[in-house]
Amino acid sequence: MKSILDFFKKNSLILAVSSFISLTIGFFGPSQIFFTNPREFSFTFKEVLPYFLITSLISFLIISIILFILNKIKNKKYFKIGISLVFILGFLLWLQGNVIVWDYGIFDGKPIPWEKFTYRNWIDDTIWMTLILLTIFKFDFFLKIGKKVGTFLIIVQLIYIFVLGFKQPMIPSFKKHTINESNKFTFSKNKNVVILLLDTLQTDIFFEVLAEKNEYKKIFDGFNYYPDTLSGYPYTFLSIPSIFTGKYHKNEEPTLNYIKNSFMQNSLLKSLKENGFKTEVYTEDPITIFFDKKLIDNIVPKKNAFFNAKLLNGVFYLADITLFRLLPNNLKEYMYNDQKWRISNNNKGNVSNKVGQFGLKSIDFVKKLSQNTNVKETGPVFKFYHLRATHLPYELTEDLKIKEFPPNIDGYKEQVRAMLTLTKLFLNKLKEIGVFDNSLIIIMADHGVGIQIDDLLLKIENDLDGKNFSGPNIVDKKIISRALPLLLIKPINSIGELKDIKISASSTDVPRTVLDYLGIKNSFPGINLLKKNINTSDRIRTFYYYDVKDEDVWENDYITSLDEYKVNGFSGNSLSWSPTNIKYLPEGKKIKILATKYNLGQIISFGKNGISKNYELSGWGGPEDGYNWTNDPTATLRLALTDLPKKDLTLKTKFAPLFPQRVLIYVNKNEVGEWFAQESGEYKMTIPKNLIDKKEFYLSFVLPEATKSPKELGIGEDIRKLGIAINYLELR
Repeated sequence: MKSILDFFKKNSLILAVSSFISLTIGFFGPSQIFFTNPREFSFTFKEVLPYFLITSLISFLIISIILFILNKIKNKKYFKIGISLVFILGFLLWLQGNVIVWDYGIFDGKPIPWEKFTYRNWIDDTIWMTLILLTIFKFDFFLKIGKKVGTFLIIVQLIYIFVLGFKQPMIPSFKKHTINESNKFTFSKNKNVVILLLDTLQTDIFFEVLAEKNEYKKIFDGFNYYPDTLSGYPYTFLSIPSIFTGKYHKNEEPTLNYIKNSFMQNSLLKSLKENGFKTEVYTEDPITIFFDKKLIDNIVPKKNAFFNAKLLNGVFYLADITLFRLLPNNLKEYMYNDQKWRISNNNKGNVSNKVGQFGLKSIDFVKKLSQNTNVKETGPVFKFYHLRATHLPYELTEDLKIKEFPPNIDGYKEQVRAMLTLTKLFLNKLKEIGVFDNSLIIIMADHGVGIQIDDLLLKIENDLDGKNFSGPNIVDKKIISRALPLLLIKPINSIGELKDIKISASSTDVPRTVLDYLGIKNSFPGINLLKKNINTSDRIRTFYYYDVKDEDVWENDYITSLDEYKVNGFSGNSLSWSPTNIKYLPEGKKIKILATKYNLGQIISFGKNGISKNYELSGWGGPEDGYNWTNDPTATLRLALTDLPKKDLTLKTKFAPLFPQRVLIYVNKNEVGEWFAQESGEYKMTIPKNLIDKKEFYLSFVLPEATKSPKELGIGEDIRKLGIAINYLELR
C-alpha cells in the first residue's frame, strides 16, 4: 500500500496533467455537449457513459506512458517541455471549449460563413501559439502550476457536469423506446388514416411549384387543398404536438411535461387507439411525440447493448461536435467539413452524417415502400410518417437523386419537386394495393420555411378570393411565412381534381377534422375542415413565434419566450396579422410589451447613436453611421403618444433613396399619402388627426419598387432589399 502511495506521490504531476487533458477530451467535453443538447441524440447519458470513460482511460494511459518514457531520458529538459505542453494543450482545450466560445449558429444544414470569421482565426491562433511558445521557453513556470491548475480545473469541470446532469429534465420518452418498423407499410383492407408530414413545406411555394406542370396537380386526385392554413408555431418542436393535440403550449409548464400531459390527456393518438385503431408513428423527430404503449402500438422498450451500431454512430457524431467545440477556429472548419464531419463520416457504417444524410432517408422511404408494402385483414390503422422533406440541407433532385443544392429559393423549390415525386410514388402505391380509396389521407407540413416570394401570396389570395393585397406589414414577413404550412386532405372514396378550399384553416384543426369525419365523439377545439358550407370569415387564429435559439428546454425546461400574434383573414396577407404584444414567459408568466413613449416634436434619430431601435418593428436594417436602411418593401415603427392629437400632424423626415422610387406612408393600415423620392433630402406630409384614434399606433414606410437588392440591380454587392436610408423623422 505504501509503495502505491509513494508511486502516486512521486508521479503526481504526470498523473494530474494526463488526467486533466484526457478527461477534458474524453469525458467533460462530450458530457457538456450531451447535457446541453440531449434532444440531438437518441440515447441516454447512461448508454454513452462507458464510451466516455473508456476514451478517457485510453487517452490517459497513452499520454502517461509517453511522459513516463520522457522522464527516463537523462536530459530532463525534454520531459519538462513535454509535460508542460501536455498541460497547456489541456488548458487551451478547456479555454476554447468554455471561455472562447464562438457562436456558429445551429447545425441545420446551412453552410457556416467561414469567410466572415477570419478575425476568430487571428484571436484563436494568437492565444494558442503564444501559450505554446511560452510553454517551450518558460516551461519551469508551467511545471510549477501544472498540477494545481490541472487538478483545480478537473474539479471545476466535474462540478459543472454534475450540475448540468442534476438540472436535466425528465428523460424524453423516446429515449426509452425504439420504433418497430416491421409493419411500416402494412395497411388495413378495412380503413386507414394516414398523415404524411413533409417538414418545412411552405404552402405558397408549393402553390407556385404546383403550377409548373399540369401533371403535378394530377398527383392529388381526390384531395382538398387548404392554401389558407396557419401553423401554431414556427418550428417542429412545438408544431407537431399542437397538430396531435390541438392544444397550444404557452409556457405554463415545462415543455416536455406539456408534450407528455397533452398527449396522454387528449390527443389524436389516444382517441384513435381507444376507438379500435392500431396506431403507428414513424418520425424523424421523436421528441415531439410522447412515447407510451397506451398511445402507440409500434414502439418497444429499448434494449441496451454496448456494441449497438446506432449508438456507436451517435458516439462518433458526438466526438465530432466535441472536437469542434474544443479546437481553435481553423481546426473547427476542418472538423466541420461542410457538416460532413471527420470522425463520423469516416465510419463506414454510419449514414446519418454523410452527404445526403437526409436525402438518403427519403430515398430509403421510397425504396422500402416499393419493396415492403402490403395489405392485411385487420381493424382500422393509423399511420404517421414524418420526413425531413424540404428541411435544410437541400440535397435531393426531383427524381430523388442525391445532389447538393445551395440554401436558397432555387434549392428549396427543387426539394419541393422531390417531395412531389415522393408523394406521387406513395399515393400510387396505395392505389396499386387497393387501399387508396378506403383511406383518409392528410399530406401536410408542420410550418413554413420562412422564405418570402414577392407577390406570390398576392397571386394565391387573388386566385381564391379576389381580395386586395396592398398595404403595410406590421409583422415581419419571415415570421408570417414560417406560419404557412402545406395542408391537403383526401376523404375516403374521394375522387376528382384537386380542389381549392376557401376557408381559414389551422394545423391544430387536424384532430377535430379526423375524429369528426370518422364519427368519433371528441372535445377537441378547432373546426372540422371537411364539413360542408363552413363559414370562417370571422375566424381569428393564433400563432406563437419564438426563435429556434429559444428552444433551450434542456437547461431551463421552458421556451425562453413566446410572442403571440392574431390572424384575422387570409394568413398570407400581412394585413391580416396583428401582434398582441404579449410575451409568454416560463412558468406561465406573461408580459405586455408596451410601445415606447413618443412626445410630439421629438426627433427620432437613426444610425448607431440614434434612438430609432426603441421604435422599430419590422423591415429595418441594422444601424449604420447616421442612418438605417429599410431592407424590406415595408418598414414599420411603433409609437405611443402621451395624448391624442388635437390637430393634424406634420411628418418631417430626411432620407436618401437607393434609386428614384415611390415612398408611401401608412398610419396603421390606412394610406396617408406618397412621395416620389429622387434624391436625398427632407420630406414632409400631413397626417389627419382622425387616423390616430388611439395613443399607440404604427407608422409605416411602404416602398413598392424596393423588391431587389443592390446586387440584383447590378449596383453593389449588398443582398438586402434596400429602399431608403433614413436619418431622422419628427411628428409635430
